[in-house]
Amino acid sequence: MSKSKSADRRISELEDEVARLEDRIEAIEDIFSPSIVDRQTSHVNAKRSDARDKLSKGDERTVSIFDPPGHGTDPDSGVGKIEGIVTFVNCDGLDVEKNDVVECRITNVLPNAAHAVAIEKVGER
Repeated sequence: MSKSKSADRRISELEDEVARLEDRIEAIEDIFSPSIVDRQTSHVNAKRSDARDKLSKGDERTVSIFDPPGHGTDPDSGVGKIEGIVTFVNCDGLDVEKNDVVECRITNVLPNAAHAVAIEKVGER
């Protein structure tokens, strides 16, 4: 067999393997709820960038809460994303539910996450 045919066959085998892997990834994603996949994707993306490049302490931002207070380790904090950065928002005193939008003030920015305090609830997404 010539080198060209051997290389073509290897390329074809690799393309088949990529297709099989894509099918497996899709099947795995179908097992998990979208919020779990979103959280994991956010975690991976956060490792690639530095939140301090996008957010600063004292900034006021609007955020949609995808994980409302009472569902995590802190009963007063909800979780949202600001410019793709996972942001833990203290919603104490506000009746915040999933997909509610709040105006918040950034209180701390870490390399891969931020903390904020909700100022007011401004609507639903």
